[in-house]
Amino acid sequence: MELDILKQPDCELLSKLLPIETESAEAADRILVVKVNFFECGGMAIGVSISHKIADLSTLSIFMKSWAAVAEGSIEVISAFETLSSLLPPLDSAIPVFQIEFERRKFSTRRFLFDALKLSMLRAQAASTDVPRPTRVEAVTALIWKCAMAA
Repeated sequence: MELDILKQPDCELLSKLLPIETESAEAADRILVVKVNFFECGGMAIGVSISHKIADLSTLSIFMKSWAAVAEGSIEVISAFETLSSLLPPLDSAIPVFQIEFERRKFSTRRFLFDALKLSMLRAQAASTDVPRPTRVEAVTALIWKCAMAA
């Protein structure tokens, strides 16, 4: 029986692809953990867990793109790494950083499927001079952000 994880995602099964249990005490002590999963069919999945202290989703996306480019032999640097630091310089602040403990509770996950044609139209609309060919994630994130800002 073949399992199509994209059509019927199983969170428990997907969590086995991650290098560490995300809500564990061990995860709080790690900055970056990577797990490479090899499948009998010859496929491979890379699970990445990164501390939000050093990266947000956008930074993780850039990191993964850069890693893939280097693995393919590219010597180009993904430009966002060069420009982000100038757009968001570090603050000189005397505000102390506190460790925050979050209460463990149940949470829910939502999954949205987009039609391929509608997604390519959205990508075309999201294109700009700074991001001429946005990824699917960048296009959908831009739409969500636009709607949130308008609300």
